[in-house]
Amino acid sequence: SMEQCKAMFLQGIGMVVVQYNPCRSSSLYEPKAYFLMALSTVLTGLCAVRNEYLVKNYKIGLNVQNLVLYGGGVWMNLLAFLLLPNPNSAQAEMGFFDGYDNPLAIGVVFAN
Repeated sequence: SMEQCKAMFLQGIGMVVVQYNPCRSSSLYEPKAYFLMALSTVLTGLCAVRNEYLVKNYKIGLNVQNLVLYGGGVWMNLLAFLLLPNPNSAQAEMGFFDGYDNPLAIGVVFAN
């Protein structure tokens, strides 16, 4: 809608204002970083539009779609954890649930 386009435009202007350093008369990062942020924004927008189309027009129920997506995410993350090497050699022996010894952290995981 037009309101969404205006909101996105204002957010873009806000990002430009925040990223400008008036003392040096330059941006905070190199142009490649801004290009990658713009590319990420475009890809995220396209994915959101495609996802909305599929949710509204796909013949399979929304619960089944979510089940398949979350199940695929779980399997891909487990495979990545088990098959890819840990790039941080200082934590090479870290297990899958290391760091979840706090009951509140476990509660957050199960709540999601």
